[in-house]
Amino acid sequence: MGLLTCRSYMMCSLLLLSLWSEPLCLASQSLRAVRQPDENLKSSLGQRFVQIPGCSLLHLPALFSGRASEREEREEGEGERREARGVCPDRLRMASDDKPFETAVASVVLPGVTTNTMSIAFDPNRELYYSGQAGSNSYALWTFDKDGQKVNSMKTTGFDGRGMWWNSADNQLQANCYSSGGYVAIKLDDAGMCKSSESIVKGQRQPEADSVLAFDPDNNELLGYRDGKIFRYNPTTGEEISTTELSSQPPALNPTFCGYTGVPGHEIVLFSGDNLTCHYVDKFSGQLAEAKTKLALEERVHNKFNTGYANGKLFVVPSRGNAFRGFQIVSEALAACSFGALPPK
Repeated sequence: MGLLTCRSYMMCSLLLLSLWSEPLCLASQSLRAVRQPDENLKSSLGQRFVQIPGCSLLHLPALFSGRASEREEREEGEGERREARGVCPDRLRMASDDKPFETAVASVVLPGVTTNTMSIAFDPNRELYYSGQAGSNSYALWTFDKDGQKVNSMKTTGFDGRGMWWNSADNQLQANCYSSGGYVAIKLDDAGMCKSSESIVKGQRQPEADSVLAFDPDNNELLGYRDGKIFRYNPTTGEEISTTELSSQPPALNPTFCGYTGVPGHEIVLFSGDNLTCHYVDKFSGQLAEAKTKLALEERVHNKFNTGYANGKLFVVPSRGNAFRGFQIVSEALAACSFGALPPK
């Protein structure tokens, strides 16, 4: 009995010493992690205790407590923000069991656009699409209904746009401009028609001059892609927040395009115009998802321009055409995730 007690105290002493030196080395020892058995303490989520023969249950510090990973922590924060907006996180998780489609067909066509069209956004409140051209601040900005019928045209935008998005936090249509043009807000009338634009912030607040940025409503961030990395920016100040490197880089990606689906594990969509394939990236880890989506299209797409994402659709202008074709790459329920909005029942 004395020998057993001595060994127990020795093991406890070694454990306490390891907590200061190398906590993770405990994983290689024959220790058994168990949940706190006291039902009254279950409110302390995530706590762990180590059971050593002859010793009491010892509570380990947070570094070795099985603390939630970065993804779990950020998803918890996203869930709280969605719930604050009246969104049920459980229903979003149920919807996220689905994956992007393997093959996508065109479900909406925006006619009468030009070959330098590359920006697209969708207002989920009025169910309107907005699309614009790249190359000049004197180009038009078009408005289409959900079925693709053109309902309005602002003849001069006043900015040389690249990406465009619906900022659900500010309930506002916004865009990023070429090079040092920064970000702009597009003013709408009560019917959702474009009236004018005003600057939010100036300067090149994006990975490269022609970057097409995407809006992440759950973190209130802008996302951009360049050279195998995802960049995050503050949508108000343009300040770079962080970068995440992709686990691997698919070939022949559009070097400027980045879309946000909001689908867990497939939040970011990238595109190759040469092989007409969408690739998906986990926004937290940069892990390239196994899922891919092939567009049901025979013509190639310019591999730098002519690409955008909105409302669950990857929009492209084929090499021989004057229409922005929207290919449904995720279901309508999942598409709502890109607005931080509640998926339809």
